[in-house]
Amino acid sequence: AVAKTDPYMFLAIALGGAALFLCLCVACIKAITGGSAKSAQYSKVEAQGASDTTAEEQERQDILADVYGNATGDGDGHDGGHSPEGKNAEIDEAWQAIQRECESS
Repeated sequence: AVAKTDPYMFLAIALGGAALFLCLCVACIKAITGGSAKSAQYSKVEAQGASDTTAEEQERQDILADVYGNATGDGDGHDGGHSPEGKNAEIDEAWQAIQRECESS
């Protein structure tokens, strides 16, 4: 004799399995990412010294001046011209500034 099974029992088993699978996925994601939202808070990094930050800021300003033009006014000959030759020279200088920064880091 073959036992007659209820089709709703298969549905209940499938839904229960899906819920269990969903809970397992959420638990794995929380374990991988570090858990709660509190772990996403960052602490402020203390500066080593005012002279270090001043030097870094000056270096940053020099790099920006090299890349975006002579904003510091140190008189290195940029006239701000918009000729095609001038644009290529500015692009070349920007590329050289990027390369210098990459080599120094």
